[in-house]
Amino acid sequence: MQTTARAYEIETLLDRAPDGIELLSLDCFDTLIWRNTHAPTDVFAELGLPGGGIEPRMWAETNARRSALAKRGAKEIALEEVYQGMLHGADDAAVESAVARELDLEARHAFAFAPCVALIREAKRRGLGVAIVSDMYLSEAQLRAHIAAAAGADLLAMIDHVFVSAAYGEGKRDGLFAHMLDALGIAADKILHVGDNRAADFVAAAE
Repeated sequence: MQTTARAYEIETLLDRAPDGIELLSLDCFDTLIWRNTHAPTDVFAELGLPGGGIEPRMWAETNARRSALAKRGAKEIALEEVYQGMLHGADDAAVESAVARELDLEARHAFAFAPCVALIREAKRRGLGVAIVSDMYLSEAQLRAHIAAAAGADLLAMIDHVFVSAAYGEGKRDGLFAHMLDALGIAADKILHVGDNRAADFVAAAE
């Protein structure tokens, strides 16, 4: 099967998939959900921090990742960890408020990519399962809410499983696909995975 596809080909990928596919798996960001900004980090400009929010937010995430790796060997983090470091000892309420603000900003800049929406609808029409596999610092509940806001509750209802790297401490290149296979009890050759990153969504998935 082909390993790359143009946007106009995505809706019909299942027509060219090997026989026996049981599950459609998709990456989330820059695959199913996109942002209407030049770069994903441009969203942080609206955090309202003196001097701009982009660099402080990026530094805080980098520091949180270094800390998680050093303290517990985790390669992935939760969004709450970013703000725990960024706000320097703030209480839980302040951290929760900051997280909610970022999630709101993300939602206001998010939209669902129509070809992938059509692919999901076609998968469900054929009776296939649908899973989202995302390298992201959101929890499953946060990611589900984000998808619903961008794509609608009806599309979210078509998504049977969500696997987020923050929940496992590992991204797709480190073992997230293995966690998905273990959880679902499905053979890898029964899954069609679609994503935008060659290393994470093709090489790691193939391995």
